[in-house]
Amino acid sequence: MNRERAILLVVVLFAMTVRIAAFMVWPDLPKQDTDGYLGIAQNLVDGNGYANGATGKATAFRPPLFPLLIALCSYVPFGFRILQVVAGTISVWLTGIIATRLRLRLPWLPAAMVACDPILIAYTPRAMTEVVSALTLAMLLWVLVPTTRKPTRLRAFVVGCVFGVAVLCRPTVLALVPFAGVVFLISMREFDRKDVFRWGVCAGVGFGVLVVPWTLRNMMNLKSPVFATTHGGYTLLLGNNPEFYDTVARGSWKTVWDSLPWQATLREELVSSDVNMEDEVAVDGWMYQRAKSNIRADPSGFGSACLVRLRRFWNFAPLVEQQSAIVMWGMRIFYAFVFAGLVATVFRQWHLETRWFFLVAVSMLLAFTLVHLFYWSNTRMRAPLTVPIAILSVRGWLGQLPSASKSVE
Repeated sequence: MNRERAILLVVVLFAMTVRIAAFMVWPDLPKQDTDGYLGIAQNLVDGNGYANGATGKATAFRPPLFPLLIALCSYVPFGFRILQVVAGTISVWLTGIIATRLRLRLPWLPAAMVACDPILIAYTPRAMTEVVSALTLAMLLWVLVPTTRKPTRLRAFVVGCVFGVAVLCRPTVLALVPFAGVVFLISMREFDRKDVFRWGVCAGVGFGVLVVPWTLRNMMNLKSPVFATTHGGYTLLLGNNPEFYDTVARGSWKTVWDSLPWQATLREELVSSDVNMEDEVAVDGWMYQRAKSNIRADPSGFGSACLVRLRRFWNFAPLVEQQSAIVMWGMRIFYAFVFAGLVATVFRQWHLETRWFFLVAVSMLLAFTLVHLFYWSNTRMRAPLTVPIAILSVRGWLGQLPSASKSVE
């Protein structure tokens, strides 16, 4: 074992230790079902199907991967804790492997960034998708490198499968599709068009294998071909309503908005509009239309809100109340260092053999940023991008080794 691999192993063990410690520091968080994933998982375990924990009715309000994993892990003692710790640790390990394949200097450094990432650590004991979603994007980058050899149909199929897994965890990943189209067109200039077409078909089949069953299930249970979730309308409306525009967009961007009173009013509006509250698809459609109406009625408020969402998504520290000043400044310094390297990457020449990774990683950053420019946004929404951010940051700070010869895992 060479020195760099030994250091990477230490980093991986450190990441595991920190994530185990997170459950000890915040012992009550695993019981909090903020987004309803635990309730859905419990219904799965009880044999009631993929159903809302409160109503017991079939739902597609949340994507299926995370509650399915929680349900599977529930048969093992401390299953949820094991799931989160293992997911976070594997993300760190994959970061080191990807950095090694790309021949970055100090390939353990981006892994250490992911291991120490404050957001991922803070959300490890929470029943939310940040940790697992970060793992799915790390897996996607992993199957896309090394990029020095000609892709195969099998690898294209695997890429499609992993992409499908990522979408079923965090539908925001679907925003990568237009960028993938651009990369597809670029590929047609460098490889045989027939091969590129076959790769595209294989990737599409792999994606369909994962997503089609979820869509068919929703057709049977919700009478609508929902291939993502019925959560989009609410997320769009949450950040595009008159109260948010007036309270936050036209006020201080640091305002921590209490949306509970607005949500109560929203429910009254739904009832008065004769929307069937038990029909998720109808509610989702109504919220989309209301959000669009709010945007058209107040374009300046919408523009200001977009700037607020952009700043919050890339903020150095989340907007939280009653947090230690030392912790907050520690986060600001950490992310200032990471983002400085990320910006520096733009001004460095990316090696020809790794520019495909560069295109994919930057596409991830742009896709998520564009989605949260319009939909609800805060700093934790950036968590799935931790791995590409860390690798790009180290690339900006240190660059690559002079030789791009093939490395062995």
